[in-house]
Amino acid sequence: MNWLINLLLHRSNDLSTFFIPNAYFFKRSLLQFHQIPLWNTFQFLSQPYLADPQSLIFYPPNYLLLLLPVEPALLILILAHLVLAGAGAYFLAKNQFKLSQLAAVFVALSFTLTPKIFSHLEGGHYTMLMAVAWLPWFTWLALKFVARPTLKHAALLALVAWPIYLNYINIAYFALLFFATYSLFYLFTHRTKFSFKQYAISYTLFTILFLGLIAPNLLAQLELSDFSTRKLMIFEYVAQPIWSFKLFLQNLLFPYRLTYLQFTTERILFPGIGVGVLAIVGWFSWRSKLRWFFISWIIFSLLFSLGRRIPFFIFFYQFFPLMKWMRITTRLWIISNLLIAVFAGFGLAKIRRKFNLKAAWLILSLSLFELIGVHIKIFSQPAQPELLPTSFYRLIAADQEPNFRTYCTTACFSLRQLGQLNLNSVSGNNPVQIASFVDYLQSAGGYQYWHYAPILPPYQSYGEQPQPSADMLGKMNVKYVASPYPLTDTAFQLLKSESGFYLYQNLSQQPVWLSQEGAVEIVRFSPNVIKIKVNTDAPDNLLTLSQQFYPGWQAVDQTGSLLSIINNKPFLSAPITPATTEVTFSYRPRYLTISLILLCTSLFSVFILVKWSGASKSTPKN
Repeated sequence: MNWLINLLLHRSNDLSTFFIPNAYFFKRSLLQFHQIPLWNTFQFLSQPYLADPQSLIFYPPNYLLLLLPVEPALLILILAHLVLAGAGAYFLAKNQFKLSQLAAVFVALSFTLTPKIFSHLEGGHYTMLMAVAWLPWFTWLALKFVARPTLKHAALLALVAWPIYLNYINIAYFALLFFATYSLFYLFTHRTKFSFKQYAISYTLFTILFLGLIAPNLLAQLELSDFSTRKLMIFEYVAQPIWSFKLFLQNLLFPYRLTYLQFTTERILFPGIGVGVLAIVGWFSWRSKLRWFFISWIIFSLLFSLGRRIPFFIFFYQFFPLMKWMRITTRLWIISNLLIAVFAGFGLAKIRRKFNLKAAWLILSLSLFELIGVHIKIFSQPAQPELLPTSFYRLIAADQEPNFRTYCTTACFSLRQLGQLNLNSVSGNNPVQIASFVDYLQSAGGYQYWHYAPILPPYQSYGEQPQPSADMLGKMNVKYVASPYPLTDTAFQLLKSESGFYLYQNLSQQPVWLSQEGAVEIVRFSPNVIKIKVNTDAPDNLLTLSQQFYPGWQAVDQTGSLLSIINNKPFLSAPITPATTEVTFSYRPRYLTISLILLCTSLFSVFILVKWSGASKSTPKN
C-alpha cells in the first residue's frame, strides 16, 4: 500500500496541497473538538468550510477518515470510487444498451481507465474523481427517466445527482446540462408519445428534491459568492487551458510524442487509439436515434474544450448561467469519455459478431494495454520535491503555543506536512478565497498581483522577492515565516538557515488584540467556537480576533448578552466595555437550520417515493 500512497498521494498536486491537509483538519475537528467543522481554521485567515464546494462534510464515504489514518483512507476511497465508476458504466452498457457481458465489461474498463480520469488522478483532484464515479449511474437513470418519467425515477435521479454536486459543482453542472439537452432531444424525436402533465410533474419533482438535497451546500455557497474572488474572474481566465489547434489535436489523437509540459492534466483528451477506433465502428453499427445525440454531444464537447480558440465561446461565457465561475473547459469532456466508451462497446460487439470471440478478446486486450501505457506516461511526470528542510518543520512543531499560523513568501511550506502536524498556514492552495483577505495578504506579503490566482501568494510574484510586513502578518497570527531569500523587517528574528531557505520568528505575532489598553487571552479555541478572557479599563475598546469577518459569526459576553460584530476588514471585531470579562465568538451559517430541514425532508421523500413505488408494484391486482 505504501508504494500506491507514494504514487498517488505524494505528488505535490492538489491532493497534497489541499485535500490531504483539509482531511486532517476535518478529522481533527470531529475527533478532538467533537464538532462538525463549519469554519475552516487551517488555511488563509480562516473561512467558511460548509460553503467550500469541495468540503467533506455531507458526503458519507468521507467519514471513513474517522476510522483509518488519513492517507490510507483517502487511497481506499479513491480506489473504491474507480470501482464504483466501472460498475456504473457496466450496468449502463448491460441494462440500458443491452450489450453482452464482454462488451459491457469493456465499456466499464475503457471508461474507468480513460486517460482523462487518470490525468485528474495524477493531478490530485480528489473530489472530482468522487463526482465522476457517479456519472455513469446518473447517465443510466437520466436515460431511463427521460424515456419513462415516473416519480420513482425522479427520486432516484435526484439522489444520484446529489453526490455529484456535493463533490464537484462543475461536473454536476455539466451532468445537468447533458440531462437537459437530452430531454429536449428525446421530446423532439418522440413528440407523439409526449404527455405534458406527466413530464411536468416528474421534472418538477426532480428539481424540488435535488434542490432540497443540496440546500445546505447551495445556500452557503450563494452567500459566499458575494465575498469570493471567483466573481472577479474575467473572460481571459475562464477558458483554460490555452493551447494551439496543433496541441489540441495532438492531445486528442496522438499524444505519445508530447512532453510532460504539453501533456498536462487539463489538456489530456486522448481516449486511446484502440478505444477510439472501436467507437467509430460502434457508431456505424449501432442503429439508434440516440447515437446522433451522443455524437452531437461529443462534437460540442470538443468545440467547448477549445475555449477562446473558437469565436463563439464568448456566447457561452455571456449567456450560460454560472459559466463565468468556471475556469477549465476540458472537464466537460469527461462525459464524452463515457459516451465514447459506450460506442466502443458496440464496436467490440460488432467485431465479435463479424469475426469471433478470440478476435474480440485480442482487440480488448490491446486496447487496455495501450491505456495502461498512457497511464505510465501520465504518472512519469516528475513529482516536485519538498522544498523546505525537514528541520524547519521539527522546529515549528516543537512550539507548544496553539493555533499560530505560518507563511512562506513563495508558498514553500508543504501543506500536507502542516496538516499532519496540526499547523495552520496563511499561504496555500484553494480556488475559493474571500476577497478582503486576498487584498490584505497582498499588502502584508509585499507583492502586487491583481488577477485571480488559486495559490497564494501567487507564483507570478516570486521573481520580485517581495518583502512582507511583520506587523500585518502578525495581525494574522503568523508566528513563523519561511523564505528562499533574506527578509529585512526587523521584527523577523532569524531562527535557522539551511539549503537556501531562511526561517524567521515573527515578533509581532498576535492572535487577538485590543484597540486600547488592556489584556486579552484565548482560553478556548475550536473550529466553530473561540472564547477570550478580557481585562480592560478603557471605556470604548474594540476586541479584534485574527479570524476572517463573515456573516454567521456572533459574539456574547460573560452574561450571555449579544455584542455587535464589526467588519474590521478583513478581521472580526466586537466592541467591549470595562464590564466585559469574557467574550465568546461562535460561527454558524445563517441558513443552516432551514437547509438541514430541507435536506432531511428531501431524503425522507426520496425514501417514501422509492418504497411506495416498489410496494405498489408488488401489490397484486384483483
